[in-house]
Amino acid sequence: FFFQAEDGIRDYKVTGVQTCALPIFRAIASRFGPAVLDAAGRVRRRAVAERVFAATPESGRELEWLEALVHPRVRGRIAAALDAARRGAAPVVVLDVPLLVQGGWAEACDRIVLVECPEPVRKRRLAERHWSAAEAAARDAAWDRRYSAELLPRGKLTTVDTAGDLAYTRRQVGSLWSELHG
Repeated sequence: FFFQAEDGIRDYKVTGVQTCALPIFRAIASRFGPAVLDAAGRVRRRAVAERVFAATPESGRELEWLEALVHPRVRGRIAAALDAARRGAAPVVVLDVPLLVQGGWAEACDRIVLVECPEPVRKRRLAERHWSAAEAAARDAAWDRRYSAELLPRGKLTTVDTAGDLAYTRRQVGSLWSELHG
């Protein structure tokens, strides 16, 4: 996530698995095999995704195991960074959390930005990233097991349409940033 500081935007990005300590990497490799680590010992996200988002009955259990291992640590890191931002009187904090609502972070937010993209555009972009239709379907199925529009808190929601090019999206985000930052 990011927060606005006196000297500009500071990036305190907490990126899921990569924020965790070496023992977590070892636990993941022990569970999924050494091929999920790169030569430097970092988690290869795509290799792990192949295990936890596969179209198999086991994948759901594997995803639950991974989340139980990683999410408490990520939550702790985010909470610590939010506390630091509050102590620094940051006027704006942005949490970039894919499972923000499902993870219980909605209450910590004054505004939630829902990033939307029409399905054909989303599928084209995934294909450009070399995702197979099966990979996309497996991720969608994992998301659908957890997501419900009813979970979105009313009155806090703002939408950003990402159907256009990057400049189109950046203009929307820039307007929103100006509104939030005042």
